[in-house]
Amino acid sequence: MSKRVYQLILDLPEMIEKAIHLTQSALKGKQGLWQRFQPQNLIISGMGGSGIGGEILKDLANKYSPVPVIPSHDYTIPNLTGKRSLFLAVSYSGNTEETISAYRQAKERKALICVITSGGELKKMAEAEDDLLILIPPGLPPRQALGFLLTPLLVLSSQKKLLPFTISVIRKSAIKLKGWLTECSKIAQSLAKSFYQKIPYILAGSSLYTACAYRWKCQLNENSKTLAFFNTLPEENHNEIEGIGRPKFMRNFLSIVVLFDPTAEERIKLRIRLLPTLLRGQFFSFQEVAPLGANDLERILSLLLIGDLTSYYLGRKYKKDIEKIERIEQLKALLGELTSGKKEL
Repeated sequence: MSKRVYQLILDLPEMIEKAIHLTQSALKGKQGLWQRFQPQNLIISGMGGSGIGGEILKDLANKYSPVPVIPSHDYTIPNLTGKRSLFLAVSYSGNTEETISAYRQAKERKALICVITSGGELKKMAEAEDDLLILIPPGLPPRQALGFLLTPLLVLSSQKKLLPFTISVIRKSAIKLKGWLTECSKIAQSLAKSFYQKIPYILAGSSLYTACAYRWKCQLNENSKTLAFFNTLPEENHNEIEGIGRPKFMRNFLSIVVLFDPTAEERIKLRIRLLPTLLRGQFFSFQEVAPLGANDLERILSLLLIGDLTSYYLGRKYKKDIEKIERIEQLKALLGELTSGKKEL
């Protein structure tokens, strides 16, 4: 099954292109209100692999959007959700209990709703309520369906003029990404070697890359079956930096990677240059990963691709079945049995 995951990672550019078409097709049937509606905020409900797209959009929105974008990863929704909110329910399976709960609350608050899913209960609910429904292909591991889950958020944000990335720019970014596959693979293979039998510590080189660093951490957890940690500069320099090197057994087991943002404040770049000297002897390796691309969207997509490939190559080194997430599935099954009364604690 590892080969399937590898191909899905490489298919990211094609997923983006297909998702653009799916989103545009869904919007054609929703003129009128959807065209006129200008939200005061965007609330994006999603869990796990279905939730990372909202975090990526938030990072971009913090830099560009005139209205706030608020990811929500819970059974409840932010209190500010209301009639002027655009609520996006994102669940690959369509059966995520937290997202279903959030959807129902958004309905009660009379928010304008879009559902992004491959089926399940959310699909049925969206069809019954005549919500904007963007149906994406089923049968994929949610964490490897990023192109289908993120792109609709980008397209809808573009339509509402919340981001400077038009449909054409998104499409061109996917084309460029396809041309970078070989280069991204080489970078990822090198990173996997430095992460092997070490603890990856991913630092976002600015708040724009916080979700990228989090995605790297999650993919390393799920695909490589290894512990990994992340933080964001400059915030990391005000707390976590003091913990590096302790407990003592962790010394020389920390592999630090900075996701370098060429547009970051000069003071952040200076902090990055100072870190190797300041932390000398406390880590196994320290390296920077420079993204590819000419704009923020291209650079973020390149980092996402590099991170996914790194998790694949490291998982292979550990000889793991990259697609399986046994503990997560076991927990879901146990929760289901406890809820149905078939099992007691």
